[in-house]
Amino acid sequence: MRRLALGLAVVLAIVVAVVALFPARVALDLVLAPESGLVAEQVSGTVWTGRIGDLRQGGQYLGALDWRLHPLPLLRGQVATDLRLAGGEIGLQASLLRRSASELDITDLVADLPAAALAPVIDLQALELLGRIELRFERIELLHLWPRRLAGEAIWRDARVAGAAEARLGELVAAFETSDDGRLHGTVRDRGGPLALDGRFEIGLRGYEVHAELRAPPGERSLQEALQYIGEPLPDGGRLLRVEGGPSS
Repeated sequence: MRRLALGLAVVLAIVVAVVALFPARVALDLVLAPESGLVAEQVSGTVWTGRIGDLRQGGQYLGALDWRLHPLPLLRGQVATDLRLAGGEIGLQASLLRRSASELDITDLVADLPAAALAPVIDLQALELLGRIELRFERIELLHLWPRRLAGEAIWRDARVAGAAEARLGELVAAFETSDDGRLHGTVRDRGGPLALDGRFEIGLRGYEVHAELRAPPGERSLQEALQYIGEPLPDGGRLLRVEGGPSS
């Protein structure tokens, strides 16, 4: 009996050691699907605490990714991890909790990305968007990849446009929240810069709508010129930006 107990203890110790020291490189080879286009190089650490020094997708450098996997939630069938991506065009850090195959919670998300990422949404073909977008969300609850609960803001810092016209916009802020019916809505405002911005947006499963009014002070000629490429004119000289779309758009 003692020999059996000793043998089981040795086996258990070996299993714990293997799990605790399981190489990150081997784990990534198991989970990275070829169709994702992700390539991980300079991998170090273990499956619990590791680092990808060079993460790329389709040949584009994304940055260095650090992670920490928490063991206790695994006993409940959940996966909890802390992530930090830095060094590329996009910086991001967040804590993720995968509750089930359809439920994912994201907390303390902070991201930084180029303003050019907004181009497909705003669709201003004559203007190039410059500056940086900072995202801050305390909590995001996703169900089947749709936010059932979300609150946070996006700040466009040093907002500028170039191309057909060049102008400084100042600092612009969008605030997000979800309603009881599952729609995502919010407001867009300026923070006292050259551009006066007042708008709202709403996103649902059936489509999205953006409605914003933009105005420039009389002395801001460059900004007035840039606004001519945005939306449609208002009677008072401002501009109205309306963007609508849906699944069939």
